[in-house]
Amino acid sequence: MQRGLRLLRPLGSLGLASAVCVGGVVRCNERAAPEAALFAACREGHVQAVRKAIVEDEAMLHATTKFGHTPLVLAAWKGHAALVRWLLEYGADPNREDSFGVTALHKAVAFRHVEVLEALLACERTDVNARVGVPSAPPEFEAQSNRDSALHLAARTADKSSAQMLRMLLRAGASTRVRDKRGDTPLHAAVRGGNAGSSKRLLNAGADGDEKNDALETPRSLARKARERLVAYGVLTNPTSKEGVAAREVHRVCKALGV
Repeated sequence: MQRGLRLLRPLGSLGLASAVCVGGVVRCNERAAPEAALFAACREGHVQAVRKAIVEDEAMLHATTKFGHTPLVLAAWKGHAALVRWLLEYGADPNREDSFGVTALHKAVAFRHVEVLEALLACERTDVNARVGVPSAPPEFEAQSNRDSALHLAARTADKSSAQMLRMLLRAGASTRVRDKRGDTPLHAAVRGGNAGSSKRLLNAGADGDEKNDALETPRSLARKARERLVAYGVLTNPTSKEGVAAREVHRVCKALGV
């Protein structure tokens, strides 16, 4: 195979002929639809190739894959911040959902792309409180949506990138009272995830530890139940065990919530 020549996937899932990347230039064979090269370039983060395709045909800015992925969603999903910034500057819609109800913002947070999130939050058109929408994907995908906001997604996971993104979302005005499908707030999500750090930040940002979800559960009641389960199962806070680490985190969550 020619040096620097690489097949780009997953084009087969799009039902299109393959494309290749040679020296940063994405090319399709003669049978491929024009969108195939664009989507491949978006996945690979080739700003120049994407710019050329869209400037020549502005309709390509809104082109979608069979799963409803726009160039912006693809770029955000794959973590290409420079491409995301250019697409936004050119007028891409940051709130457009794919067939699974997911926007570029949700992709950035779910895949922990901090620089992409920064670019999206810098765009005044981005709805920081957008929830994952109702999926329109074909039935065989059995797609479901918890109607999470980006803040729910960031609060649920206890890692360094998620903590940073949670702070960024809060600074950008994300609501601590937005609710998911079952009425959970981001604080509910943090407690369910055993995430003490996010729980503290959300409380400091005004989240209510006594706010009820649809099942009349509050973040405090969820924390209390989690601690009771640990006691019932006799889990010890052994620092060398996985169970011990989880138990200590639950205790920290309870301490943050004052239970």
